[in-house]
Amino acid sequence: MSRNSSINYGMGASLSEKGKIKDGISFGAQAEGKNSFSSKGVQNSENLFIATVGARVIKVFPSGNLLIEGEKHIRHDSELQKIYVKGIVRPEDIMHDNSVLSTSLVNARIEYVSEGDFAQKKKQGWLQKILDFISPF
Repeated sequence: MSRNSSINYGMGASLSEKGKIKDGISFGAQAEGKNSFSSKGVQNSENLFIATVGARVIKVFPSGNLLIEGEKHIRHDSELQKIYVKGIVRPEDIMHDNSVLSTSLVNARIEYVSEGDFAQKKKQGWLQKILDFISPF
């Protein structure tokens, strides 16, 4: 994991060209800036996500459908991974072992969040964010 930031700004002004004053007065001004941010890390991600998360029924609709919600936290080394799931399930989609596939959820909200050293290295630093906000370039 690594993270690099660099900022270069410059301004210049002149009243003459190559040290000689022209006929009349001329004024030139120049401003330029360069801002770059790069971050490196290795993390593989696929669209296949397999996890078992316990959930509870938080509402029963008149149709018999259930609003369920569950959360699971997993700590691995210095990383904390959080899985959150919420959605509506039909009673007939609940399997014999009392589990529900995420593909059976309506209005599914599934979040996977990672916190820790690796997750932090993938983000810009606070000073870089401030300079990006105020920089005209």
